[in-house]
Amino acid sequence: MLCLSLSEGEYVMIGDSIKVHFNRTKGKDLVLGVEAPREVEIKRGNAYEHGLKKKAEDGNTEALKLSKRLEEEHAERRSRYSKPTAVSNRNASKERRVAV
Repeated sequence: MLCLSLSEGEYVMIGDSIKVHFNRTKGKDLVLGVEAPREVEIKRGNAYEHGLKKKAEDGNTEALKLSKRLEEEHAERRSRYSKPTAVSNRNASKERRVAV
């Protein structure tokens, strides 16, 4: 996965025909704009995954494989970002000593 840092007003090109704009933040939400040819289907991730699960329930084996892979990726990301790091624990203990 490619992770990028963008400022408001900047954009990313996917190929020559898809442009993803970083419009603004709104509270905790990130507002994106997507320009793509009409034949390119654009869905929110949760809607896409819901559709995959429905197809998998109907016996589509490719949808089942992709759905399982996405679930594994989500679980990996959750575990990666939920683990405290040694640095943050060290900083937390320093803050406690200062506060006492």
